[in-house]
Amino acid sequence: MTGPEPAELRASDRIVLTGVPDGYPDAFRVKAGMAGVIDIIDSLDTVHVKWDDGQRFGIIASARHLLNKAES
Repeated sequence: MTGPEPAELRASDRIVLTGVPDGYPDAFRVKAGMAGVIDIIDSLDTVHVKWDDGQRFGIIASARHLLNKAES
């Protein structure tokens, strides 16, 4: 039995990062609980986010399960 399907993410969705993706460099200052708005989702399924702290970086497809839509 599998769990529920993750929510479909789209540009302009507000999201929250639930964990730190493996291998992300310290320069990104990544931490669980970060929130932001999706800018684009590219052809490789990388979710590019404008984070509330002003950073802009993407979450690769293999770590996409760490993104949840923020509650409105």
